[in-house]
Amino acid sequence: MSDHPSGAIAPRVTRRTVARGAAWSAPAIALCSTAPAVSASTPPRPEDPCVPQDLVVDWSNQAVWTRDPGGAWARAVLNAGKPNELRMTVATRIVGSMRLGSIDGAKGNDSLALSPEPIGGTPDPGLTFHQSQTSAQPGGWNNRVIYSVAFTDGAGAPVVVSNLRFTITDIDSTAGDFWDCVALSSGFALTSLGAGVHGSGTTSDPLRTTAENGPVPNHSGQGSAQVFYPKTGGFSIAYWSAATYFSGVDTDQKIFLSNISFRYQKTIGC
Repeated sequence: MSDHPSGAIAPRVTRRTVARGAAWSAPAIALCSTAPAVSASTPPRPEDPCVPQDLVVDWSNQAVWTRDPGGAWARAVLNAGKPNELRMTVATRIVGSMRLGSIDGAKGNDSLALSPEPIGGTPDPGLTFHQSQTSAQPGGWNNRVIYSVAFTDGAGAPVVVSNLRFTITDIDSTAGDFWDCVALSSGFALTSLGAGVHGSGTTSDPLRTTAENGPVPNHSGQGSAQVFYPKTGGFSIAYWSAATYFSGVDTDQKIFLSNISFRYQKTIGC
């Protein structure tokens, strides 16, 4: 993340910015469906819960979205109370010397909050992954946060979605501060990488910039990676810093999750 603040964000002491307090509230996010892919000869009832649905996370609408005040988890609900209710939950797990939000806490914690402006070369905001290393010396992989996304039905039972696509944006670096490294759980394919990103998205070859000082503006697509899972019940993103030294300013780092789409078909009771 580089320092390109909008009117909604206060400047940081580094080249990056921290979202203002209003951004810590529940994000405005919804899940909406496009026209189901079904045969025209046997049109289903509009409310048929067994019809496959192509869904997309609609960041522009108000929605049923709940966020833990500390940014440890967040959950979106589709078709609340209906037979084909679907929940998408994002949870965090801290490993080593890391914390959610800014290094000193005073500059805010917008972990799993909606970004206040469009990011990653898209017209939409994204879900914020904001973290900081608390140790005085860089720890690399030993200090990380794991962000896990799971899909469940209205009763909380796991479900499988297909054709899952999403974009991770703002993968960049600033010398003496942070060097974003991103690895995903198995079963994915990378469909596109921004000009500033390389790597295969594994723990041994994470998505990252080629150099330790490669800042990218938040709105640019140069730091983006587009990801595809053909079929999954969820996925995880491990996020850490490969910085080799700290300049003493802060260790904050941010990436964003955006453009989430998938297909869901209820199977139980159909």
